[in-house]
Amino acid sequence: MAADGRRWQFDLRSTPPGGIPKPPGFTMGASASRELETRSSAAQLAMKNQRAMQVARMPGQSLFMNGFMMYMAGSSINIFSIMITGMVLSSAATGLMNVNKAFASLDDGKVKLMTPKAIYFALNVAGLALALYKLTSLGLLPVTSADWTSRLPLKALAEHSGAPLAL
Repeated sequence: MAADGRRWQFDLRSTPPGGIPKPPGFTMGASASRELETRSSAAQLAMKNQRAMQVARMPGQSLFMNGFMMYMAGSSINIFSIMITGMVLSSAATGLMNVNKAFASLDDGKVKLMTPKAIYFALNVAGLALALYKLTSLGLLPVTSADWTSRLPLKALAEHSGAPLAL
C-alpha cells in the first residue's frame, strides 16, 4: 500500500528512452525493413490477383440463381417472366459494357488482368445467352421461318383460271 492510503500507485514521469527494453524480434537494421517490404509487396500482389479472380467470378455466382428464377417463372408470357428475363438481360449487357470499370480498382500495372477479364466477359456472355434462350422459349424472338413469312415477296402468277358463270 502507498503511504497516503491508496492501493495503486502509478509513476507518470517520463522514463529515459534507454530504460525501456526492446520487444522480442525487434531489429534496428535497414535490411530487415527491406525484406519485410518485399514480402509485403509480394503478398499485396497475390492478394490483388486473388481479388481480381473474385471479381471475375461474380457474374457466375448469379448465373445459376438467375437460371433457376427464369425456370420458376414458367414458359407463359406474364409480367413476372418478362421482368425476370429483362433483369437478367440488362445485368448481362451492363456487365459486358463495364468490364474495365469492374477491374479499375485493381488495375495498377503490376497485376495481370487479362485472364480475369476474359472470365468475367465469358460469364456475362453466358448470362446473355441464358436470357436470349428464355426469350426464345417464350416466343418473343423471331427464330423460326414462320416468323418471317410476312417478309417473303409475293410470286407473280403465271396464269389465271376461272369458270364461266351463267347469268
